Amino acid sequence: MKVIIRGPLLSITGYGVHTRQIWKWARSKKNWDVRAAIVPWGTCTFHIDPDYEDGIIGDVMARSHVDEDFNADLSIQVQLPDEWDPNLAKVNVGVTAGIEADKCNQKWITSCAAMDRVIVPSEYSKLALRNGGLDPKKLFNVPEAITCSFEESRRTEELNQKLDAISTEFNFLVFGQITATNAITDRKNTFNCIKWLCDEFKDKKDVGIVLKTNMGRMTVEDRNVCETIIRMALKDVRQGDFPRVHIIHGLMDGDELGAMYKHE
Repeated sequence: MKVIIRGPLLSITGYGVHTRQIWKWARSKKNWDVRAAIVPWGTCTFHIDPDYEDGIIGDVMARSHVDEDFNADLSIQVQLPDEWDPNLAKVNVGVTAGIEADKCNQKWITSCAAMDRVIVPSEYSKLALRNGGLDPKKLFNVPEAITCSFEESRRTEELNQKLDAISTEFNFLVFGQITATNAITDRKNTFNCIKWLCDEFKDKKDVGIVLKTNMGRMTVEDRNVCETIIRMALKDVRQGDFPRVHIIHGLMDGDELGAMYKHE
């Protein structure tokens, strides 16, 4: 069977991870000729090391040429609904994280209706599309996998040393991309999360916030901008010097993620 996987297969994003999970599953199927249709995801960074993620990046790169006469039997498209192409293959499946609300725009419902199947990763996303009027027979919830691991490496050792050096005894781990410069337009709600923790634990010298964040890039400049924005936000929401905020920035592999979750 001829299959096209379309999505941000090389991007360092949640959608990128999701698309690569589907890619890995599809490549495990015997007699499937799987090709990659790579799209960007905002301004986010791409993976360029072919050996990364056990060679998945290189496999995607090697199979990223789709001839005009490929005539795919199946497409799996991991994008926003209005970006799907219902004519890309004989059968077209749309995969989306959906929307962070209980109902979505009717344009998305129209786009979903044009696909043969729609897959979302949560019951909440499924409910939003159903509330919008999508036929529930087309809609399926397939949760995403947890892809962190727990092997020790030089990178995990260095990370553990940094975490060991954190001065605060009790720390909240917050994963949140910064999507704006203020709480009103911050789609990930990172600013409010920090605000509420600062409100609840003001003047608590032994409480800290370990914030793993970025603004879409993994560069030194991106880190500097993130630190500046967080400092400005803390001036508005934190009364005094506590709780402490410890920023972690940059690309992490699965072992490093596992090390963060396990660290005492």
